[in-house]
Amino acid sequence: MRVDNSRDRSFGRCTNISIRNQSTMRTRWQRLQQHISSCCRWCCSSPSWPSGPASTELRKRYKEMEASYEGIVTLQPNSRGIDDYFIKGPMLGQGGFGTVCQATPTKRAIKAQPALKEGKGYALKRVKLPLRDAEIEMISKSLLGVSPARMLQFLKVIGGPEATQQHVTRNLLRVLEIPHTMHIAMDLLEGPTLRDWMMENKARVPEPLAADLTTQMLKAVHFLHRVAGALHRDVKPQNFGFTQALRQDEPATLQLFDMGLVYVLPEPIVEATAHELYALGLGGTMHWIPPETWAGYSGACSDIWGIGLILHVLLLRQLPFGLQYCEDRDAVYLAVKECGPVQRVSGEASAEALQLVQQLLSKDPSQRPSTAVALQWPWLRTAQASSPPSSPSPLSTSRRRTVAAAAAQRQVQLPAETERWKERSFWHSLMLKSSDFWSKAD
Repeated sequence: MRVDNSRDRSFGRCTNISIRNQSTMRTRWQRLQQHISSCCRWCCSSPSWPSGPASTELRKRYKEMEASYEGIVTLQPNSRGIDDYFIKGPMLGQGGFGTVCQATPTKRAIKAQPALKEGKGYALKRVKLPLRDAEIEMISKSLLGVSPARMLQFLKVIGGPEATQQHVTRNLLRVLEIPHTMHIAMDLLEGPTLRDWMMENKARVPEPLAADLTTQMLKAVHFLHRVAGALHRDVKPQNFGFTQALRQDEPATLQLFDMGLVYVLPEPIVEATAHELYALGLGGTMHWIPPETWAGYSGACSDIWGIGLILHVLLLRQLPFGLQYCEDRDAVYLAVKECGPVQRVSGEASAEALQLVQQLLSKDPSQRPSTAVALQWPWLRTAQASSPPSSPSPLSTSRRRTVAAAAAQRQVQLPAETERWKERSFWHSLMLKSSDFWSKAD
């Protein structure tokens, strides 16, 4: 009997073709993997240009301090990198100098810095460790301008427990991946930023609560000036955050964060030097820059201006000097240059509260109170004593989504109604991203 094997032969040919195709695809995939690996090695290798002297000195200092300070770890290129120290979580934000994600420390990180707690979430900021001197952020430039001992003192202060007590977010661990990247582990703020809360809260803030929040902001800046010995240079609602999610009838704690524009001084500020100005150039966020900084000078009194602006918004629901109408650099500059005394609006704030606002926003920086003087201001004490400060209202779920989306897009949908122009301009100014006019001049 004759058997028809034509179908089997056909199937065999198809099978052979399929095997050859699979072999070809496998070979191509292996070549592609080799090419990708080669590209990665090229991208991660040291660039052809040499390190600048400042960048080289910065790396040298961190390596030398590693032996004497548990807040610094340097990693060599052949190590596993930051993954040995932190398990990364969701992205939290992005700024002009890096990105921030939530992360949990590993046992190796806890061994390096015992202040880190197992299972606790932290904010992990990733910044470029530049080779070109022009790319170094301001805080690193200022650290190179002081002695190594002073640099180490500053790092220990902002990483210590007193920082938390004085409303400043701790910088707990710096992990340097030589030669390109530095990771900074900070306490995680679980509540909204002050700006997000201000955008949610449509009513005028009661004076006891405004006084309580202002006192916390002054304490944070006072600690930075008098203990850490540094200028913040970017005081605004975006850089204050609540430590916990806001709940009714629970006290709210603010902390100052984002040290990217901080300028470290040779020694801490005292009352005699509280009004000294330094030629640091133009830096900060447009609507929050004080008059003297537009001229290229900054000092402790410049940070006071930012607190004055925030207090004005808390009490009167608008920026002073017509700043809510200004949407470009020239308009803001002219408004601040020609600013006069703060005007009372519709009798909404008490005379005592307005007096403090006027002093904090004095055009002449020498006339602004220092943090030590401002903390003793009568209104701050009497307002809180007259009525216990109420808790800030929690953000609604829908509002949290709206704020997050707006922040991600870096823009605000503007209403068409002309009668809402003032409110639209105000919120537009609050949504401006950080460090718009950061000066990169050496």
